[in-house]
Amino acid sequence: MVVLEKISREELLPLIELAFLGDELLLQYFHISPGALHHCVQHTHSLIDPYYDNEDFKDHLQAYALKIIDSKTGMTGDAIGYTVVSRVPDAIPQLYSFGININHRNKSTIGQWIQQLTEILGPCYFTQLWDCNTRAINFFERNNFITTQKEGYKILLRCQQED
Repeated sequence: MVVLEKISREELLPLIELAFLGDELLLQYFHISPGALHHCVQHTHSLIDPYYDNEDFKDHLQAYALKIIDSKTGMTGDAIGYTVVSRVPDAIPQLYSFGININHRNKSTIGQWIQQLTEILGPCYFTQLWDCNTRAINFFERNNFITTQKEGYKILLRCQQED
């Protein structure tokens, strides 16, 4: 099992690196600014960090560590990725940035992650992905997100009916 645990702004950078570590395809093809690990991590962080100081977003942005829960002990274990969300009043919640280490990307973990997102953001939320990130776009489309093409990026919306 996995769980999303709130983290501070200062804890985010190493988790971005952890999420990208070992994923050569991400670094070479799917990242908006392809390059070495350090470059991609710094670039991603530079797209998130300024929002913590932005008057319109700073109180509505939250970062999380994606952590494994030991099935035998129930104890929270090591982080395997990160998630950043934005919940601005009177707007659809946004999955702003995310990454799960390639060694932990499996159907069960990712399904649980989406379930955690839905608990945090509610049944309707969106993400924006650059067109080059076809792997993630395909994943979200396979998981019933509705895609809208924009210039250079796609908006992917998930709205499921509440029970």
